[in-house]
Amino acid sequence: MKQCQTASIGLVIFLIVTLSLFPTIIGLCKTSDSYSEDFTYNPGDWNGVYWFINAYDITPVTTGSWVTVNITSYVPAGFNASGAVLDIHNTSPTTQYKVAVRKPTSTDDFYDNGKIYASNSTGTPVKTQRGLDIVGVNSSYCFQAKIEDTTIKIYLIGITDQSVVFFTNAIDKSTGTTSSWVTVDVSSNVSSTATGVFVMLININSLTGYGTIRAGGSTDSRTGCIEILKNGYIRMGVGLNSSKQFQQYITDTEVDLYIIAYTKSAFTWNTNARDVSLASTGSWEDIKGNKTGVIIEIENTNGLNTYKGEIRNKGSTDDRTASATLLGPHHIGHACGCNSTEYFEGYIENTGVDFFLMGFTNDINENTTLALSETQNVINLITVNNVTWTNYNASGSHVQINNLYENSNITIDYTVYVSSDIVNALLPLSPMFYIIGVVVVSIIWILELPKICSGGKIE
Repeated sequence: MKQCQTASIGLVIFLIVTLSLFPTIIGLCKTSDSYSEDFTYNPGDWNGVYWFINAYDITPVTTGSWVTVNITSYVPAGFNASGAVLDIHNTSPTTQYKVAVRKPTSTDDFYDNGKIYASNSTGTPVKTQRGLDIVGVNSSYCFQAKIEDTTIKIYLIGITDQSVVFFTNAIDKSTGTTSSWVTVDVSSNVSSTATGVFVMLININSLTGYGTIRAGGSTDSRTGCIEILKNGYIRMGVGLNSSKQFQQYITDTEVDLYIIAYTKSAFTWNTNARDVSLASTGSWEDIKGNKTGVIIEIENTNGLNTYKGEIRNKGSTDDRTASATLLGPHHIGHACGCNSTEYFEGYIENTGVDFFLMGFTNDINENTTLALSETQNVINLITVNNVTWTNYNASGSHVQINNLYENSNITIDYTVYVSSDIVNALLPLSPMFYIIGVVVVSIIWILELPKICSGGKIE
């Protein structure tokens, strides 16, 4: 009886093992080939700015000379950066200091006109800000900065992609006409897809130099509180009309204007700036922005009085209000990201400090599905702009790459299982042969089972 049970168990084990090994046996009849395919993903344009929730202090430690600032460690994987969006402050309460930034290959030198004051019109010490500064980087994600003292602070608030095209040297678009709006034509400097420009307004030497900009076709006319510090500059963004034009307004020919970059369709600019000023003072308040980030103009309309005004990404814990004073009647450009519900935050010390939304950046992540030349069995490696990419879905001959930021060079390494012609011819019949073999063995085993159970005798 024990022999019979052992034989029955052996038959069951035989069937289980042989059936489970069938896929392996079939697999042994196959070989594999490796493939590597390259793709270029070009959505037609890019997505604007990668905004940080909290800014990074990237202030150089060296003063008085141009030094290289490398932002590589802050650039997201797969992101092809073209520039850095900065927030610059003078944290000294007593001394004005100079600061300027430029592309590494640039010969621009606006350092002597890069002062940030540390006192108001009556000599009272205050910590002031330049606000927005924006600068191009090279292929190594570097720009250059020159600071007069380490109390100047340079904060990295965002990184632009290839939708912002920076000029190596700023292009002079100054006018000799004062106290009226003058059209600035940049059609010879920008591409046909340009939607706006970032500009630099410099007060070379005037004690009361005023200057501002507005979009082509705009009816905005905020010319009362647009003073720029003597030997100082501000940077702002503005939209272009279909003829690639915007307008500038100055009160003194000592105020010059340069364009430093242009934007593509990832940036949307308001023809007339949207007033998003706050009614509450002394605390951070929510402001409805647009999409992923905003370009703002901040004005202090309080005559000669100095008051604070600052913005930050919604959800940020940054608080640079201690050095966010605006002299009156001055204005600056600024920028920050928005959260998923399109909000950012603003802080004002007095309701005479106003915010105007000049433009905004659009969504940043995109997906694309790529067709392989063969049906893959195993994805070995995917790289995007030479960075290993794990955010994908693969099925058959199609691979969906997720969360792409912009133009991307994609490489997919994969394995395909293949078989010889003879194996391919016999492979469809192999299940039948295999099953027949199992059945025959099982029948023989069953026929012999009585003998085994009876000790070799059949009654």
